[in-house]
Amino acid sequence: MDTSAPITTMDSLAAATAEAMAFMISPRDRINAALSRSPAFWIAGAGGRSPGSSRQLRPAALAHSPPLPPRRSPRLPHSVPAGRRPCARPVDWRGIYAEHHRLQANWRAGQCRVDRWEAAHPESIYCLQFDRENRLFTGSRDHTVRIWHLSETGSQITQLATLVGHAGSVLTLQADGATLATGSSDATVCVWDLKTCTIQRRLQHADAVLSLRFSDRWLVTACKDRVLHVWRRDQDYAHAFELAGHAVAINAISLHGDMLVSASGDRTVRLWDLATRTCVRTLDEHTRGVATLDFDGAYIVSGSSDRSIRIWNARTGACERTIANAHADLVRTVMFDRTMDVLVSGSYDETIKVWSFSTGTLIHKFKNVHTSRVFKLMFDRTRIVSCSHDRSVSIIDFAADLPHARLLV
Repeated sequence: MDTSAPITTMDSLAAATAEAMAFMISPRDRINAALSRSPAFWIAGAGGRSPGSSRQLRPAALAHSPPLPPRRSPRLPHSVPAGRRPCARPVDWRGIYAEHHRLQANWRAGQCRVDRWEAAHPESIYCLQFDRENRLFTGSRDHTVRIWHLSETGSQITQLATLVGHAGSVLTLQADGATLATGSSDATVCVWDLKTCTIQRRLQHADAVLSLRFSDRWLVTACKDRVLHVWRRDQDYAHAFELAGHAVAINAISLHGDMLVSASGDRTVRLWDLATRTCVRTLDEHTRGVATLDFDGAYIVSGSSDRSIRIWNARTGACERTIANAHADLVRTVMFDRTMDVLVSGSYDETIKVWSFSTGTLIHKFKNVHTSRVFKLMFDRTRIVSCSHDRSVSIIDFAADLPHARLLV
């Protein structure tokens, strides 16, 4: 299905609002706990100043907006008599379930709103990530990382900080809590403390760092020099060992526990066991270089310059599904969620496509989200966020008409 959703283009963002600086107080945790016990619950995996006019922060004395305040429970009104608590507002379970089912229907029907923020960086945006606290991180050819706050409605982003520390393009990043790791064409990885927006560690490499992933124990970096570097995050980022085996540059990696998956221009996907430091298996059915992958511990999805998407069983190594000619050009970014039965891909053909993970059937094609190559995307159960060579950030929002849908994320 070819979906051409209306786009709201925002060259100049509205002034920062109170919402951008304080999280909405909501019963998210209580609702999640209750709904997760329901067999019908659909579980996912896991504003302000114009970006073009944002002030560049100096590397010598990095200025940044104050961190968003933590969520606080609402105070009890002073009028409540001693020893009595006010009755909690009853949860509208009927309304919650109705929105839950409407959200699923919106994904199936392609019912969404598309917002695009042009010139979010002055140059191409290569990587991004957003988290449950509505922080969005973007890395660019302009050598910087920008941190944004996504509004609950998805209709506004506010820039919170610009991190300056690399001498080359920021090609890859990952954020978790107060830690951000960024990899660059300047052959370094910077580990940032997000509480102070300062660099805590700088890890030198022999060539451009194309991909990285970390867990509580490991930090793994993939280089243009064909080597996987493994660092002990739980030992102050001590360099532990290297893994070699790919014939050319390693374009993407994904980490799940001690299992690591790597994709290379040598047309292969390799599965590694970090505990034994061995390559468990090599997947070699792509006919051209592999540009991207995603891995959830059980399945691997890979995208290639042969324009196909392949779905592999990580335990057996079998390719269970192949989506041939998935795009008209190189498949640059993929992400999947089996609980949603959704696989999303982005390509150099400027389109984003939504597929059924279980069948490989195309559900929707979005072709007016970007005006150039799509470099990276990420989604949760309510929205797809993407970035592009066109310097923009776009959000495909399936919950635009559902004010409480994000309480369930």
